[in-house]
Amino acid sequence: GYVVASGGKIAKTIDGGQTWVRESSGVTADLRAISLPHNTQLLDDTDYVCGGDGTDDVVLKTTDAGQTWARQSVNPGHPIAAIDFPVGDRTGFASGWSGVLLKTTDGGAHWDSLPSGSGSDLVGISFPVDTLTGYAVGSGGTVLKTTDAGATWIPKPTDVSDYLSAVSFTTSSTGYVCGASGTILKTTDGGATWAKQNSGTSHFLTAIRFFGGSQVGYAVGRNGVILKTTDGGGIAETPSPEPQTLDRVMTIVHSTLALAAGRNYCAAAPMVLLNAAGREAAELHAGANDVSRLAPGVYFVRDEPQATSLKPQAVRKVVIAR
Repeated sequence: GYVVASGGKIAKTIDGGQTWVRESSGVTADLRAISLPHNTQLLDDTDYVCGGDGTDDVVLKTTDAGQTWARQSVNPGHPIAAIDFPVGDRTGFASGWSGVLLKTTDGGAHWDSLPSGSGSDLVGISFPVDTLTGYAVGSGGTVLKTTDAGATWIPKPTDVSDYLSAVSFTTSSTGYVCGASGTILKTTDGGATWAKQNSGTSHFLTAIRFFGGSQVGYAVGRNGVILKTTDGGGIAETPSPEPQTLDRVMTIVHSTLALAAGRNYCAAAPMVLLNAAGREAAELHAGANDVSRLAPGVYFVRDEPQATSLKPQAVRKVVIAR
């Protein structure tokens, strides 16, 4: 997997996030998004990233698993915020500030502008099934939909004015968007209507992801907010409490991790220890927990939600040292 950041930074992990290796992108632009082409088991070495600041806007492509990155021919004059290759690595779409929409049909060698009909910042894009039907989301509660491979885009009413930052579909008809003020919206009719979900937070949510047709999804946001649903984002009957932010102070332990019962951790509440890849490494309880069998590294203690609805979870960083 990859992460990207400002200043042209790209890092790659091949061990589930335990270690990261910096790669040379060849650019200094702020990189904002990654696309690993869908359904390309035979093309695992081909990936794309995008970004820019309005003066130096880029799409980069690798065909050798990140060893080298080649700049693609694109210069829309606005930062490119999102990119998606829905089927294979030939046809892809990108979106950006001030209504920018782009399309390539030759693996990124050339990018053509698409008429969005919108001046909104379009910072999320998704073609969930094929290259015909896709969605772009952005500022002012904007959701656009195309059913003709991007030739035309139709605005869809959301009844919100919040800045929408990301979109994820589980099927051709069921999808989610997230954004400012803790906003999460869900559609079950291909974007014709959107229902607001109870996220339980007012923090800006920057990304949301569901996997395949699964009911399990995650949303993350500013101040260390991590949300999870196991029932497709069912609305809670009562608002959840505001989530704890990610603890800025790391706890360093050797063989024993002690968790005291208290405001964030109690004997009745289940907890898990996650590794840097987000996978469960151990179940925890209030009191002394033996972590001597775990490899040294960075881990996260997370409260497990007590219901199946989307719930905020307290998170604390732990470093296991030897």
